[in-house]
Parts: sequence; C-alpha cells; structure tokens
Amino acid sequence: MIKNVLIILAISTLLFACGTGTKKDNTDNETVQLTVNELLADIENLVEKKVEITGLVSHVCEHGGKKLKLISENSENDIHVNAGKEITEFNKNIEGSTIIVTGIVKELKIDNEYLDKIVAKMGEKEHAEGEEHSRDEEKNIQESDADHHPTEMDHINKLREEIKNSEKGYLSEYFVLCNNYKVLEQETEGTKKDSL
Repeated sequence: MIKNVLIILAISTLLFACGTGTKKDNTDNETVQLTVNELLADIENLVEKKVEITGLVSHVCEHGGKKLKLISENSENDIHVNAGKEITEFNKNIEGSTIIVTGIVKELKIDNEYLDKIVAKMGEKEHAEGEEHSRDEEKNIQESDADHHPTEMDHINKLREEIKNSEKGYLSEYFVLCNNYKVLEQETEGTKKDSL
C-alpha cells in the first residue's frame, strides 16, 4: 500500500513539474508582444521571430511610404519598420500616432562584401550621371556636395572601420518587416507635436 502511494506521489510530482514551467522560446507561429524598448533590449534573440510592437510613429518615408520609424513614447529609442508584401504603403497621416505593428524581425548584416557592392553601384550610377552632365557641371555638383555633406565614401569608410573593430566581423542593422499594422491613437491637428 505504501509502495502504491509513493508511485502515485512520484507520478503526480512529475506531471505537476512538467506542466508548470513558463515558456521562454516562441515557436514560429507565436507572436511576441513588445514595446519598442523591450524589442531593442532583446533584438538579437528575436531575429526571424514574429512580433507585435506598440510605439509612436515619428516618421513615414516620403519617397513611396514603404518605411517608417517607430519610437518608444518614453525615450528616443527607435526601430525602422519596412512595409511587407501585404502593405502597399504607410499612410503619411499616421505620423504622430500610436500604432501596433505585426511583423518579422530582420537583420541586415553589413560586412565588407556588402559595402563593396554598394561602392560598385555608386560607380555605375556616377558613370551614368557623368554621361548626362558636362564635366564642368559634374565638378560643380561634386564640389557643392562636398561643401555641405559628408561624402558617401566617408560614410562607407567609417563603416569599414567599425566592421574592423567589431567582434563579429560585421555590423547588424535590425528592422521589422511589417505584415499588418493598426492605428491605436491618432493625433489631431490641435495636439500634433512639433517635429523640431
């Protein structure tokens, strides 16, 4: 009799222990609900995971509306959000609104090979533009740009230096590929914040 009680107690303990843990990993079908700050704090572990992020839209790209910047309401932390296949464009009117974005966290690995491809494309573009402008016009454009903006090559060289100093051998740029979004709170003209 005592033997039967001990067996039942052991089985009960085993079943109870197996059924009461918290699940830390999400499967591909589960959606993790996060704020922008929570996402950024654990972003390396969320790559290729489905997330639902709540944040404030600080900017919608004017060139096609395919990108937006989502910020935390209590800090300057932000995440870039790109429109997925299901979204033709983000409406410019959602700037200043609190939204929920559903999508997949993606990582762009920037290494020297990636930068070499960018430089090659820059050379192709420069060659095509050079055929359209006279040499004097091209020289004036380049001098004008150099006076007001750091060149693209300066930026690429800074990235190469960062890659050289990184432990991973590349830089990571994270973004969310958005499948769906919902506007929770939209600012009206009277309450719209200044974007200075």
